[in-house]
Amino acid sequence: MIREEIRQIQKEKEGIIESSKNQLEDYEGEIERLGDHVDHLEEENSIIKKGIQIQNSRLIELENENNLLKDQLEAVVGEARRLERENYLLNLHLSGHNVVSHSDYGSSDFNDFDHGGGDGIF
Repeated sequence: MIREEIRQIQKEKEGIIESSKNQLEDYEGEIERLGDHVDHLEEENSIIKKGIQIQNSRLIELENENNLLKDQLEAVVGEARRLERENYLLNLHLSGHNVVSHSDYGSSDFNDFDHGGGDGIF
């Protein structure tokens, strides 16, 4: 009877050991799969980071270009306003009105001159 119980216990022990080995193999396989998945995610993360760096560089370039275009637009608008004022004075002169020449004013006085239109054109 004791021998039977010992055999029974040994079989249970062998079963537990076999089951533990199988579980260990399963865990090792899962760890390997997870490791591969982590490697893949790290690769993707690296690619995404490079993409973000490229986008940020491009954004900075576009912002600089935008600022340059704004400055150029401001200069062109200023030149257009100057030409409009000059055209207005020339039209007055040609129509025979007695107008003081812009040469009688300093350049800043002439540029600030409002011809009474009130619409901001001059």
